[in-house]
Amino acid sequence: MARIRTIKPDFFRHEGLQELELAHPGEYPMFVFAGLWGHCDKAGRFEWKPRMLKLDILPFLDFDMAGTLEILERADFVRRYEVDGKTYGVIDSFLEHQRIGGKEAQDPEKFPAPTEKQEGSTREALGKQKGLQEGKGREEEGNGVNPAPKNPARFDPMQHLLGLEVTEPVARDWLALRKTKRAPATETAINGIITEAIKASLTLQAALEVCCKNGWQGFEAKWLEGKNARAGPTGYAQQRDEERKEVGDILTGRKKTNERASSNDRDIPGECARVA
Repeated sequence: MARIRTIKPDFFRHEGLQELELAHPGEYPMFVFAGLWGHCDKAGRFEWKPRMLKLDILPFLDFDMAGTLEILERADFVRRYEVDGKTYGVIDSFLEHQRIGGKEAQDPEKFPAPTEKQEGSTREALGKQKGLQEGKGREEEGNGVNPAPKNPARFDPMQHLLGLEVTEPVARDWLALRKTKRAPATETAINGIITEAIKASLTLQAALEVCCKNGWQGFEAKWLEGKNARAGPTGYAQQRDEERKEVGDILTGRKKTNERASSNDRDIPGECARVA
């Protein structure tokens, strides 16, 4: 049975786990990693049984738990080992996330420890994991293991925008706007703006200029539509609501004939479909 565990606020700022989440959408390595804590004994060890773990960790989401455990293993967040023909896992950073107290602290460890050779590999894995989290590889002190591999190069939004032929002043202004609104300028966000700019027949440069002019952190083509040219998410929603009310008034007869154009000049079914 899973135990109650705590989760620190800085867990949600863990760069290495978030990079795994971005690299493996729909496989939930960050959530599974946290979910494993409840299945660990006080030493951070758990039974490596993907099907059983799936019953308690995100059971209603369709993903392969065995595959997600392998993702965490390759990234050195967990380590698999065997004792007496049974497979276990260990989270070497477990005690960095949890404080063991009460009866559990007095009880013996539930699962067997790795062998001496396997312990050596888990210590190396812990060094690699810390290097990943801190954004740099470093050699583990005192044991002569090889330095942990460096993180993949960080995404540089400024260089990315310049490579997409956005001028430096516009790129700098838009990035400052995103920072003000606490919205990271990710590659996904930029790709989304490119898609919407194409819909609006604009270049990325022009779309970002519109964003900077109107104080938008993002861009959608539909924000530039409308008879009153009220651009932006708020203006678009307001215009949609007004059009919906106007069509409703026409259909129910609440709006007088002399206050609206002749019905021959309007496409009432088309307006209904557009604002529905």
